[in-house]
Amino acid sequence: MSRTIPPQKPFVTADIGTEIGTPGAAMPVLTDVHDAIYHIAHDYPGGIPALAVRMKMNPHTLQKKVSPTCDTHHVTVAEFIAIQAFADRFDPLYSAAAALDHEPPLRKSNSPASESETEVDVAAVHLQLAHIGAESGDVYRQVHAALQKRSISPNDRSQIRKEVSEAIAALNGLLEVL
Repeated sequence: MSRTIPPQKPFVTADIGTEIGTPGAAMPVLTDVHDAIYHIAHDYPGGIPALAVRMKMNPHTLQKKVSPTCDTHHVTVAEFIAIQAFADRFDPLYSAAAALDHEPPLRKSNSPASESETEVDVAAVHLQLAHIGAESGDVYRQVHAALQKRSISPNDRSQIRKEVSEAIAALNGLLEVL
């Protein structure tokens, strides 16, 4: 007679003040990582159906996998990477780094490193600076709205993390145009 072991829940919340790595410590909060994957998939041009085509996956399966509330379907590590690569957004990576109390990595520059001077597209730099300003403004707006209530809810924290991730992505975009 075989026993079936029920699947583990993907979200485990750490107790406040519990350090990761200490005996009996809970796992880091993964909710923000799942939220980031959900937002990337839904914000992808053409939405989940278009992303599913690129990933060679059934759209309904992808819809379930990116849903933070679905207990039956989960994003694999390969899919985690593919979603970010196809969307050219790395919010889940930044959320994972934050959950582990690490600094997010800088985005790799597509331009070759050069010791000599190179011509710069000034219009592209100005456009990227404007984009950085807009994304930074979104961060301030989210924090301001939360502080108006004199408390920050888990949803507020999730929205702030999303906006911070987008601002970091905009700053990394500046490295690409320089």
